Amino acid sequence: MARRTAYLKQIDPVPKTIERHMLNLGFSHSADYFSWCWANGFEGHLKKKTIDLYEEVAAFEAARDQLRAQSRLHKSPAAFLKMVCLGDLSSDDLDRPKFKLVAQELEQSSEAEEVRRSLLEMLLGLLKHDDLIFETSQDGRGAPYIRGLIKLHDRKALWLRSIADWRPKTKNTVRKFGDLTHHLFDQYGDVPRFMEKVWLRDDGKSWRYRDWYVHIGRGHNLRTAKSPVPLTKKMAHHFLKAPDNYEIEQGIRWGQLKSLGVADAAVHAVVATRLGRRLENEEFWFSVFRFIADNPMLDPRQIGPIIDY
Repeated sequence: MARRTAYLKQIDPVPKTIERHMLNLGFSHSADYFSWCWANGFEGHLKKKTIDLYEEVAAFEAARDQLRAQSRLHKSPAAFLKMVCLGDLSSDDLDRPKFKLVAQELEQSSEAEEVRRSLLEMLLGLLKHDDLIFETSQDGRGAPYIRGLIKLHDRKALWLRSIADWRPKTKNTVRKFGDLTHHLFDQYGDVPRFMEKVWLRDDGKSWRYRDWYVHIGRGHNLRTAKSPVPLTKKMAHHFLKAPDNYEIEQGIRWGQLKSLGVADAAVHAVVATRLGRRLENEEFWFSVFRFIADNPMLDPRQIGPIIDY
């Protein structure tokens, strides 16, 4: 319980009844008590009726009980996941960032009861071996892995292997999540590492790239998938060899440029521009790529300004 020294009583005098009330709530200074009052919908002053004090005590005890309940949930992730997936717990009721973020992502997933129960089964299975559910990617995007896990579950009908047969072989979260995507969709080990990130993306185009992942994972040629950019056989071959840190759009540029014989440094310079993020005016930009290929002595540092121009 909070305490008030003689000096504090002198500089911050309050009525005896209010003083006992403040101390019961854990406040020794009236300013702190007023702040709590305003934050919880009560008036911040010292002239309180008995009914006002009862209401404040009830609100304080309810908040305390909620914190205790949350604390128990945080110690039992399985119980937490069950309550959120089954709609018995809202993200609005949570204050710990990791748990709140997971709840928010789950709330945005399919509301169908059958789907939610299937997703819960998947997450509980993963929870037995790993805490990936509560991790966040550190690649600059900061996407929660639960978002990727939900997207993996969205295509459960296309899984090649059971998730129950997967075991993490590393503590590195990036590699761990990537290994899981390969386990579920990559039959022959043909899907390049840089494509793993499509499961964490949430932009409008990313669903198509996840289709690519499944398509390639089943042993099909990329050229038979729907592509926003025409790809020759040589381009598709080089696309699969793009660096691991690339995004899909950058991988496409890699395939285009390497098929023309452009050196790695020049390719990196191109993908560092807006062309590494957007696919547009392809006929014009491919003519620019031919110009770069026809001028191998071009300083890579000049490529960015040329594209901007």
